[in-house]
Amino acid sequence: STKEFCHCDQGYSGRYCNITYECSCSSDSICLNTSVCLCPLNQFGSNCYLQHKHCQSNKNSCQNNGKCIPYNNHTNHDDFFCLCPANFMGSHCEYQSNRININFKNDSIPSLIFAHYIISHDDKRHERILRFKKIPFDQDSIELSYTTPFNLLFIEFEKNYYLTVVREKTIRSEKISTNINQDYKCANITKLLNSTILNYSTLRRLKYYQLPCIKNLRLKCFYDDTYMCVCDNNRYSSCFEFDHVSHDCQGNNYCKNNGSCFQDNLICPSTSGCICKKCYYGSKCELNTIGFSTSLDVIFGYHIKPFISFTKQSTPVKITASVTIFMLIFSIINGILSILTFKSESLLKVGCGIYLLTNSIVSILTITIFTIKYFQLIIFQMKSITNTSFINFSCILTDVLLKILLSFGDWLYAAVAIERTLTAVQGIHFNKSKSKYIAKYVIGIMLLLISLSYIHDPISRRLFNDDDEQRTWCILEYSTSLKKYDKFINLFHVLTPFIINILSAICITIQVFRIRVKTKKKSTYKKLLCIQIQQHKHLLISPCILIVLSIPRLIISFLSGCMESVRNPWLYLTGYYISFIPPLLIIILFILPSRTYKEEFVSIIRKINFFSK
Repeated sequence: STKEFCHCDQGYSGRYCNITYECSCSSDSICLNTSVCLCPLNQFGSNCYLQHKHCQSNKNSCQNNGKCIPYNNHTNHDDFFCLCPANFMGSHCEYQSNRININFKNDSIPSLIFAHYIISHDDKRHERILRFKKIPFDQDSIELSYTTPFNLLFIEFEKNYYLTVVREKTIRSEKISTNINQDYKCANITKLLNSTILNYSTLRRLKYYQLPCIKNLRLKCFYDDTYMCVCDNNRYSSCFEFDHVSHDCQGNNYCKNNGSCFQDNLICPSTSGCICKKCYYGSKCELNTIGFSTSLDVIFGYHIKPFISFTKQSTPVKITASVTIFMLIFSIINGILSILTFKSESLLKVGCGIYLLTNSIVSILTITIFTIKYFQLIIFQMKSITNTSFINFSCILTDVLLKILLSFGDWLYAAVAIERTLTAVQGIHFNKSKSKYIAKYVIGIMLLLISLSYIHDPISRRLFNDDDEQRTWCILEYSTSLKKYDKFINLFHVLTPFIINILSAICITIQVFRIRVKTKKKSTYKKLLCIQIQQHKHLLISPCILIVLSIPRLIISFLSGCMESVRNPWLYLTGYYISFIPPLLIIILFILPSRTYKEEFVSIIRKINFFSK
């Protein structure tokens, strides 16, 4: 059961705040009861009327907006310290902190780095301080700020160490700029010494640690399980103990998808972060780029900058927006002309015409939903709309509609291929009335089954707020069994129409070739094949082009496995856009190659020109 309590205003106490009392504390302090006063930072005394002389507002001893914190309120000595803002240090915040600018190559920019600061001492063991910092998506460099003087700085990412800064004597307020490259990569000792030496005990093996620096003049540093060694200018190695085990959030791993959780300090951590496994990313590894389930959010979302207007977005965003608008305009023109062509009574006497008329309508819907999806992603990531209910509704509905419409379009093309194959095989025995009757039922059943096959998608979607990146993501959370089912059903809806189109093209070619061979035995096989391909090109062009358009999607899924870097999404983005090309090509694939469809299409164009005049 829940319990309630009352939080009383100053001057009132009791269980229900119905008891009054007189407060003798200063006006800017808080009365806890009649005898206890909670003083503000720079005041002290039983009633908080005394002020610390060094921390008075008009005598603040801290510079650069540092905050004065008194140690001892009962003496007049300089018992205070300054809490400095970022980028300042010193007892009075009088110095700028050391700033280190680290640049990365475009092909090796990590999402998170560890900075190992090594501080040497004359009279005691060296000190290591671990910090980590996330690298923003649109940056290829990072600036580290550090207030304590240090001697060595190692940058770690992807389980590799790089010797970045070496300082025998520390310099206050120093500005350093350096590049991360292979020349400063620390080598593992197993790659430098032979197996005989490596099998020695630790102390005996250490005697040979001078050899790597002497033999490898370009070597800067190396390490084993216990020590880190640095090669000096005289090619001697200086080794010190180095703990490679990073903190793991003390067992409280909040990272998703088996990501590794890290904290900057074991005793009193101030920040934490996640290192994601391959194919996963996001501040908590919440996004994945595996297989056909990859959505536009995952592929392209990070390229859209939050809180920045569209005119100031990156060039890739503007280019994809232009391409999407062009696709919508082209789709509307293509779809309307196709609908006007296939609604002819003569063309609707067979199932093929019904399939193509339905697909003409579906093509407009598909590209329209895709355009809505694209610009919703732009608006949501720019934070132009923040209504959670609306974003959640879009998250649940838009992606699954796109999947259903794309698959429905592919299956309608497959139905056309099957009917054309039957026409070629059966010839004059093909029953047009039966074909028309079956098509009406096939379309409804097909749409129902496809919709049911994707029912797991909307119920597994939810919004995820990434506070670090200030973004809201639409993510899928599948159980292990649902992941397997999702992979199967996506492959099924792509592979099966693909195979049907291949078999259709083969069967039509074989059938018409057999017929011609029987009637013209004197002609050569090669000549006959060319003649038949020319005469039946309207039956072969559409399945062949659909096969070609399906190949990139299959290659991307099977060979690349996943999009490994969110910074280079172009392969997946291209594959994603290619999947929307078939709905744009009804006129090119089916109308222009066919003499019957083309005549009806030309008639429609003439009527449009007549009315426009």
